[in-house]
Amino acid sequence: VDVGVIDRRHLFPLLFGERLGVQVVPLVHPEGRAAVIGMRQRIGEVAVTASNEIAAHWGAVFLSPNVVETGGTVTDPRFRRRGLAGHLGERLLERLVDMGVRGRMREPVMTHPATQQIALREGATIVGANICATHPIEQVGITDGMTATRGSLAVAYSALTPLTPAIVWIPPAFEPMARAVLTAASDWPRTVGTARRRPECPARSTLTLSFDSGNRLGVIDVTVIGEHLIDELQAALTQTRRAGAEYVSVRLPANQAALATVGAGLHEMRLGYASLIPEFRLPSHDGDAGDILVLQWLADTDVDTSDWVFADESVESLVLGIVEQLREAGDRGLMRQRRAAQRAQLFAPLGD
Repeated sequence: VDVGVIDRRHLFPLLFGERLGVQVVPLVHPEGRAAVIGMRQRIGEVAVTASNEIAAHWGAVFLSPNVVETGGTVTDPRFRRRGLAGHLGERLLERLVDMGVRGRMREPVMTHPATQQIALREGATIVGANICATHPIEQVGITDGMTATRGSLAVAYSALTPLTPAIVWIPPAFEPMARAVLTAASDWPRTVGTARRRPECPARSTLTLSFDSGNRLGVIDVTVIGEHLIDELQAALTQTRRAGAEYVSVRLPANQAALATVGAGLHEMRLGYASLIPEFRLPSHDGDAGDILVLQWLADTDVDTSDWVFADESVESLVLGIVEQLREAGDRGLMRQRRAAQRAQLFAPLGD
């Protein structure tokens, strides 16, 4: 079995197990590498037989110019137990480092501890969890048929190169979880800044909004924190909810000092902690290291955790703390609605 680089156009069919005769391109082909960097989409390596049968594959998806999600791996049953997947994974990581990628993310499932344990064993830190973020899925050998609820995933991160020292500014409601992550990642040169009374920031925030109708998932990507962040995020959340979102991810620039102050009320918008990811974005000239604080909004915060299994107590504490914060946020929202309804009932006779 030989090893080479797969043309990205064949990646999705491969992941679904189709047998393909693929064209293998040289590993160090400069034009091909430049194209992948420019597209920032997918990259992968495959092991092929002399007759061009694919024996194994390991792929990565670019989440940003700096960070990839890895773990898209499959091996033909005929070629298992030969170490092919591990070999491909090592080669892929070497290529990613050569390309300047700073970090690697994985999303271990909650319904089985194996993928969590693999990530931890390989030096990753569990930095959070995306709760009910995907449509129901079928996990062969783990669950019997389709899951009854939306899928929840832990978030694991490992730096591929040493991190640049930086300060993160976290709103008070999310600071305990961020500190727990930084404690677990003891080799990260990160300190938590103290909220300033009058932080310098523009009036308007800069953000983009995207929506995945298949997963009913919205992503709000904030790149600049402005004084009116709360109002601007509320408008974006309203737009995604009207589109039918069941889950919304909000990415915030964690190195901007204004976040700790301007974002102090974000938890009142039913937003809960999701993850803290260093150097997700490219660093800027003003000292922004590119770290992001990710928050999440759920349409239904009554989360069923009965079939979740955790790699260890630290993972369990972080993940269940995230779920509890989301539940409390949902309860506060229901309480406010109930009070509004009661006030309307109380003052209704005054209109006669």
